[in-house]
Amino acid sequence: MTKETSSPDYSGGGGDDWGWYPPEGGSGGGGTVCPGCSWGDTNPCEEQDPNQPQFPCDQDWQPVINEVREPYHVDEYDTVGVGNGLRNVYPCIASLISDSLANMNGVAQSLAFNAYGDSLYLHLTFDTSTVYTQQGQGAAATTPDTTIFIDPNGYTHFFVNIGLNGYYLRNASRDYTISTIIHESLHALFILRWAQYQIWLNTNPHLGTIDSNYIKNHYGIYWEYMTGQQPTASQQHILMANQFIDQFVDIGRVFYNPSAPTAIRDTMLTLMGRGALRESSMWELLPSMGIDTCKINIREKIALDCLIGSYNTSSCGSFTTHYIDSLFLTPPCH
Repeated sequence: MTKETSSPDYSGGGGDDWGWYPPEGGSGGGGTVCPGCSWGDTNPCEEQDPNQPQFPCDQDWQPVINEVREPYHVDEYDTVGVGNGLRNVYPCIASLISDSLANMNGVAQSLAFNAYGDSLYLHLTFDTSTVYTQQGQGAAATTPDTTIFIDPNGYTHFFVNIGLNGYYLRNASRDYTISTIIHESLHALFILRWAQYQIWLNTNPHLGTIDSNYIKNHYGIYWEYMTGQQPTASQQHILMANQFIDQFVDIGRVFYNPSAPTAIRDTMLTLMGRGALRESSMWELLPSMGIDTCKINIREKIALDCLIGSYNTSSCGSFTTHYIDSLFLTPPCH
């Protein structure tokens, strides 16, 4: 690798403008940009660890390590993985994920890029959960598959397994299953950034060069979630509800019952998107924002179990519905 901005003067005069010089008194050159260097020395910018993000170089070919610039192409993404548990037992869901839904790797990458300017490459694999298998348990669990790594080109990659609760695959409306897939893909974004932040804080060549300002710039008012510990599920749900609820509804519209009136469709999608907030302090604030938490509780329960008839939940009274005729939800994907 050679840096040359004008023709060199081999006579030893001052006519050359090379950025790479032999030691003082050596044959030829005679400059002082790199005192103590020899002609055979390697450009320090070629000595960076190829498995870490690559730092740009300054005019003297010294790595500039006060910022991280990752190459990133938002429209490049891997095929979503579908595990054998889904393919063999729930082929309808497997087909939905691999053939009908937009590629969730690309969707999640695009959402993160638009909201935060984040650069990342997700590799999601969906399968049945071996932890959440019964009614009353979580609808899904998102778990990192391998340690985050940075390839020789400087691209950050993160492999994540999303395990779906088989009970709800059998009993929840198709719309609810789609909302779960979107929801868990967003969890992957926050888990990834925490893992990458830890690498940047604790490993060379950027040890000590990344501070909370990076997270502040990317995550705005939520940066404090990232600096002490991995964001809790509640904190991640607040990030989703504040940053991504509109996109959540936009994605779900395509797959909602086309016969549904617009108001019912968008209300149901919004309620399913906000449902996870019930475990956070923000849940208590929703009524003051004009959002009926009883409606969220009841209608999400209807979507979870495809209920028909009258249903009531604690302190919320009763609600009579037919999940197909009243809320225009679609039957489970079998």
